[in-house]
Amino acid sequence: MTLAPPILDPRLSVDQIAQQLEACLASWPATPPLERIEVNALFISDLHLGLEVNARAAVLAMLQSYQPKALFLVGDILDGWVLKRRWFWDQTCQDILARVLDLAKQGCCIKLVSGNHDDYLGPLDGFVSQEADVSISRQNQHVTATDIKCLIVHGDQFDPFIGDLAWASHLGARVHRRLQGKGNRRKAAGDTAPRRGVAWAAKRSTKTLVNTVVQGDRKAAMSARPAGASTLIMGHTHHAKDRQFKEIRYLNTGDWVESCTAVVETLDGCLTLTRWDAERSRLVKLKGGEDLP
Repeated sequence: MTLAPPILDPRLSVDQIAQQLEACLASWPATPPLERIEVNALFISDLHLGLEVNARAAVLAMLQSYQPKALFLVGDILDGWVLKRRWFWDQTCQDILARVLDLAKQGCCIKLVSGNHDDYLGPLDGFVSQEADVSISRQNQHVTATDIKCLIVHGDQFDPFIGDLAWASHLGARVHRRLQGKGNRRKAAGDTAPRRGVAWAAKRSTKTLVNTVVQGDRKAAMSARPAGASTLIMGHTHHAKDRQFKEIRYLNTGDWVESCTAVVETLDGCLTLTRWDAERSRLVKLKGGEDLP
């Protein structure tokens, strides 16, 4: 059964989205948190809710396993490009938004950073809820427990295929969806295991080429300097990375279409690139698969 999302519907006007979000937060019941894995902050991006083929079941399983003090949704959470053309919204999508609302009412700080696939949220830049610690912006900042200042952006502002070449970005997204549909049908809504198929390889190869030509990662990392930050956290490329460019650390959250990766700030203030381990129902270090401290 296809359901309509209670909030962030791209078919609504900006004012309607803001009003609906506030009304939903005001009426959402506050429930005590269950015993879950506690972390200081969780950074995830590129869920692309609205696509029929993604890892939304893994997203839900992960969110139900963790109790972050802050949740950063780093762009392309909903895929407005797809939802405006062909509506797809199932119970798992609904449950993900419900879990985010639960976290908000339990005192978790929710920071939504808009991207290019959810660019319809761009006009809500600066929105701050009066009902819970929820905000929407084009970029945000975070200071870790060890006093590391982070700049958080989606990353589309560094992509040459956004703006004058937006048509190429839309075309690439359509080709990527076709490859997903043909080469990755096994990722059904109930499959929580990360999958990497032809679509993932094609997208990674294309993004890697773009980064080679324009040195996208370096350009993105250096954008943290004017903000006085020593770490940049972004998504967009669907390629999880942890790199160092001079004094700036570059962390890419990856995606939850194929890779199922995230950046986590643990309770001791350490920023770690992780992947979802479905068998263990927890995030583990991307390199080596070790448990987080």
